[in-house]
This record gives sequence, C-alpha cells and structure tokens, in this order.
Amino acid sequence: MKISDLRSASGLAIATAACLWSVAAPAQTIDSAVESGAVEAESGAVSQDDQGLADIVVTAQRRAENLQDVPISVASVGGGALEANGIETTRDIQFAVPTLVYNQASSFAQPFLRGIGSDITAPNADPSVATYVDGVFVANTTAVLQGLLGVDRIEVLQGPQGTLYGRNAVGGAVNVYTLTPRQELEGRLTATYGNYDLTQISGFVSGGVTDTLALGIYGAFSRRDTYLTKINPNIVGEPDHQTSYGVRVRGVWNPASNFTLTGSFEYQRSRGFEEAAFRNIQPDALAYLLGAPVIIRRRTIDSDYPQIFEPQQISAMLRADVDFGWAQFVSLSGYRDLDGGLSINDLDGTSAPVLNSYANPISSRAFSQELQLLSPSGSRISWILGLYYYNERSAFEPQATISPGSIFLPPPIVAAFNNSVVHLSSYAAFGQATMPLGFLSDDFRLTLGGRFTRDEKRFDAFSYLTGADLVELPGTRTTYPRDTIGWSRFTPKITLDYRIGETLLYGTYSSGFKSGAYNVASPATPGPVDPETLDAFEIGAKNEFAGGRIRLNLAAYFYSFKDIQVQRIDLAAGGATTLQNAAEVEAYGIDATLTARVSRHLTLNASAAWEHGEYVSFPDAATFLPPNPASPTFPANTPASVDVSGNRLQRTPEWTFSAGADFRYPLANGGSINATANWYYNDGYFWEPTNRFRQSSYHLVNATLGYTFPGDRFTVTAFVRNLTNSYYSNSLLVVPTAIVVQDGEPRMYGVTASVRF
Repeated sequence: MKISDLRSASGLAIATAACLWSVAAPAQTIDSAVESGAVEAESGAVSQDDQGLADIVVTAQRRAENLQDVPISVASVGGGALEANGIETTRDIQFAVPTLVYNQASSFAQPFLRGIGSDITAPNADPSVATYVDGVFVANTTAVLQGLLGVDRIEVLQGPQGTLYGRNAVGGAVNVYTLTPRQELEGRLTATYGNYDLTQISGFVSGGVTDTLALGIYGAFSRRDTYLTKINPNIVGEPDHQTSYGVRVRGVWNPASNFTLTGSFEYQRSRGFEEAAFRNIQPDALAYLLGAPVIIRRRTIDSDYPQIFEPQQISAMLRADVDFGWAQFVSLSGYRDLDGGLSINDLDGTSAPVLNSYANPISSRAFSQELQLLSPSGSRISWILGLYYYNERSAFEPQATISPGSIFLPPPIVAAFNNSVVHLSSYAAFGQATMPLGFLSDDFRLTLGGRFTRDEKRFDAFSYLTGADLVELPGTRTTYPRDTIGWSRFTPKITLDYRIGETLLYGTYSSGFKSGAYNVASPATPGPVDPETLDAFEIGAKNEFAGGRIRLNLAAYFYSFKDIQVQRIDLAAGGATTLQNAAEVEAYGIDATLTARVSRHLTLNASAAWEHGEYVSFPDAATFLPPNPASPTFPANTPASVDVSGNRLQRTPEWTFSAGADFRYPLANGGSINATANWYYNDGYFWEPTNRFRQSSYHLVNATLGYTFPGDRFTVTAFVRNLTNSYYSNSLLVVPTAIVVQDGEPRMYGVTASVRF
C-alpha cells in the first residue's frame, strides 16, 4: 500500500461521509462522540460529588456505554492510573490487568490474556490478542510494541472478539484510545529525571483553530542508560542507551452538529539494546563446552555480536461520523508503515561466535477500511452493521541465521539469508443486535451477533547463502514457488443478561478465529499452519453497593482452543524458526475486581485471577533437550519431539493479584498532596509447552508521592517502580545452542515536574 493509495482511500471515505452528511439529520450522539474523541470518556475512579465512584464509559461494543451495563469482561485503565502504575509502553499494561501476561522476545510482542496468546516471532502471524489504536488494528507484533504517546485510556477486552473487531481475535483485544483536541486551549509539559540517567520530556498543546476545527500536537522523548551490565562493552554498532521519541498531530473538524471528521498522523522511533539482549542461563551450553568463559549472572550480558533493536513506524487514521437521526454512520480508515530496522540477536548468549540472528528490516505496510451503521442513542433495540477490508504486506527483507563458527553451516558458508513476503487481503461483514425480551421483562436482554471473514494470503520467497563477508555466494540462490491459500470462517456470539437493581448478571457464548500463517523464516517449508479457533463460555456479575461507593465485578469462563499455532527451532532449516499446530487446549478460570471509595480522599482497588490451562492433546511438541553424546548434534542441545498432553498451558499463571490505593488530600493553602501505591503479584508460569522452564513468582510495587501547588497548574511527583527490585524475565527461548532469557527492569526511580495550562 503506497501513500497515494492511502490518499485515494481516505478521500473516498471523506467524500462518502460528506454526501451522507448532506442528507443527515442533526444532533451528534454521545456514542459517536466518545469513540471519535469529540467527547471525552470519564475514565477516573472517583466522582466529583463525593457520593460514590464515577461511571466509567467504555466503547467495548463500538458505542459509548457505562462499564457496569456491558455484559463483557472489560478492564479500563484511565490516564491517571497509567501514570500511577508506571505504564509507559504497551508491555507495561499487564501490571494493571492481572489476567494479562505481556512478554517480549526480541522485537516481537507476546501478549497472553487468560492464557491465550502466541509466542510466534515472525511477520504475517497475527497476534492471538489483538491491539487497536483508536479503533485501527495493529497487525505486526513489532508495531504493537510502542510508547503510550498521549493516551487517554486503555480498554482490555477478555475473551474472543470475533464479531465487532477488525481482524478477529481468539484471546481478546487491547484498545488504546489517544487524547483528542477540544475547542478549549489546553496543554501540559512534563519533564522527568531518574536513575540510569533517565531523561524524559513529553507534552501536548491543543485547542480550537477556528470555531469548527481543533488541533493538537503530542510529543515525547526519552533517553536512558541500560540497566544491563556488558562484559564486552565495546562491540561495534551496539547501542549503550535506550532512546525513543514520537510525535502525533491530531485534528477534529466539526462543521455541523451531525458531522465530525477526526484524523491523526503519527511517527514513532526507538533504538536500544535491552529488547534484543539475550543472556544464556544454561550451564552446559554449547559455547561453554567449547571453552567460552562461564558467566551466568542476572542482568549481565556476555556477547560477541551487536544486539540491536531500532524500529520506526508511521501511522495515520481518518474517521468520519455522520448522524442521520435514525442511524449513525461511521467510516474508519487506517494506515500503518512499519520499518523494523535492524533486529540483531546473539542467540547463544555468550562471547563465543556460535549462532546469531539478523533481520533488516522486518516490514509491514497495512491499510484498513471499516464502514459501520449503528442504531441511534436511546434506541430500544441497539444494533450495528458493518463491512471491513484489510490489506497487508509483511516481510523479512532479509532475515538470516548466522553461524560465524561454522558449527551449523559447512565452511565456507556462515549465513543463510531469506527474503519472504506475504500479501494478505481480508474481507468481513458483521452485525450485532441487543434487544429487551419484553415477554419476560425489559430487564432481560438478548444479544445476537456474528461475523463472516474471508482471508486470502500469497507467499513469495527466495534464499541464498553467504560467506564471512555476508555477500551472496554465486549459485546458491533458490527461488521458491509462489503459494496462495484462503480461509473462510463464521464466528457467532450470543449473550443473555439480566439486571436486578444495581447488579447485572450475564452469560455469553462467543467464538474467535485467527488466520493461518506461513513459515516466513523457512521458505523451503512454507506451510502454512492452520487457523486457530476458540469457543468461549462465560458467566459474570457486575455489582454496585453502598450507594455506588463499592463496585465488584466477577467473571468465570471456559475455553476450548484448537489448532494453536506455536513455533520451533528447526535445525534442518539452519536453525530457523518454523511453525506447527498444537492439537487442543482447555482453559478455565475466575476473575474478580473490586473498587471502593473509602472516603472523599481515599479510593482502594484490588483484582484477583485464578487460571487453569491444559494441553488436552499435544503429542508432538518440538523442543531441545540437554546435550546428549549419542545425538548427532552433540555438543549442541538435542532436538526432540515430546508428548506434552496434560501439561500446563504456557504463560498461564495460576494466581495473579493486584491492589492499589489512591489518596488525594487538599491543603489549606490551596495545594494538594497526591499519593498512589500499587502492588502486583504473579505466582509464576511455564515458558513453553514441555513445562521444563518456569518463571518463578514475583512482586512489583510502584508508588508515587506528589504535591500540586495552589492553582492546580504545577505538580512535582517522586516515583518508584519495582520498589523491591524483584527479578523477572521478559522472555525465555530454548535454542540449539543455549537457553536464553531477556531480563526485566530493576528498580527505577526519579522525579517528574509538570505544568498545565
């Protein structure tokens, strides 16, 4: 998709909306206004009247609704809570949502929600937990990893999203909603300094340019020394700092009460070392058997090869809202261009030249167009109809497995490169309606929905071998036959809910579908693997007590998950990753969230989740066992196929808890004291299906203490994240040469000063 294509498609959306506007009735409703950003949703925890908790407005069903009226398990985190929890990137969201485990393997995001997720590190493989920014799907898992630039709120939808959301998702959806300019002039400038020489500057300014046009500019810059100790600090090309910056321009044009056009353009770039840095934890790893010095220390990296992570991306969004009176029309266009830049990893995690990975760049260009027709606000029957189109080109250009020591590749060959490109076109039609069952009671409501999806993929690839100079060796190029395939799936949903006073009871069945994927890292065996499917059953209760001062939400679920896509390292493919389908998984659990306004100054919250996930049938899980002298790969790890039926589902902690307090106290001089404390506990989980390696339990404590000066414009806040300096890993990989991990952040602290106007 070229920029010219984006202009044409967006122009068509504007023209269509303008024509519809000319015949539409006036009066924009809150449904379209909140989701487009023209009206801000209330995402705070406390109300202004001291009577109880504020209503939390979510758009989980593509229209603005009170969270307590939505028969879906949804976690909503507002801007203030994001700051209090130290949530700065999409990966940090897990610390506010206990059922979310958000790992990262090199440049690839690996979110798992209620145990459902994907560990695949390759383009064209959709995440099992989808991410949307302002309603637009983010396909590539490298693009998902981004700083939260000017974010208003985040909604995490648990369970399959197979009806209302873009590309369909089997595990759930993370919806990020950014700040939207209003007519009032407003702005904020924030500066932070912390340990590891952390320097951050962020801010925005927005307001009305004309009576009908409001614009906002949002920007952020961050630079920090690495918290990892390097044994070899002078490797050429390897960054010493974590640097990121981004800018977004967003506008809202509202020429009439029944027409709103919202658009944004964003650029983000980062460059670092930590996201790519692997540390070996295997005492009998191949490099150690070959004589490399044995160094196994937490947050200490011993490598011979530069480890780099430097993605950049451009995105644009254009949304048109038209109110006919009898219905609302929405056109939503999205474009994202990801250049993964260099992604280089030392896969043996030692100073020996054994096995490295190189990708330059991982790329993804995607365009989406969605059309919605929704019932008007206040309609007795709430309904939505829609059409969706998505097009993506994703690729490794090129990707390589490098064995400088010629251990896995015969001399003079030291690298196997491949260029693999997948073109995807996806089409969908969807609808959902909620109606009261008057023959029983208007307090009973029935929701019926469904989505028909058609995905078509085309695979093109070639590969070649190189010598030590990484220049293609003559006669080694192989061009692979083009392959095309398509999948079609209907995913239904049915929900029954019943309100008794301040309690909403609900039961729902829903299904999700995730498209099949090609082996882009191994074009000689392209696959593809089959799609994933998930059937989910959930019952829940949303309750308010004590005049709205206490809110308790409960949910219990059962999942039947089939044809799970997993990846393995294939020695026959030169150490490249290939994909396979696991057979079947069953998962079930209970979630609970509690919020209580103890006094006008103090609000408490707590969450708990119990999860159980099991491989019902998975007889041929690929893995590597410790070096075996009888194996032809000795002294490397031995490839094996293992029956893991009955094992625990990977990345699924049995228990997770969180608790927090928000204290705000006004002073006699007109200033105020603001303090927050948040605790997160994860009792640990297995990293992969064999259950050989486990992330041990860990606690994280984040806290802030701030003073707001009289006038409510200037604030100074001290913060600490991971107060107890708990150790945890962001990822673990079992490869032919080693068992490697990426270490999570240690204690971080600093001071932030901000000014509002």
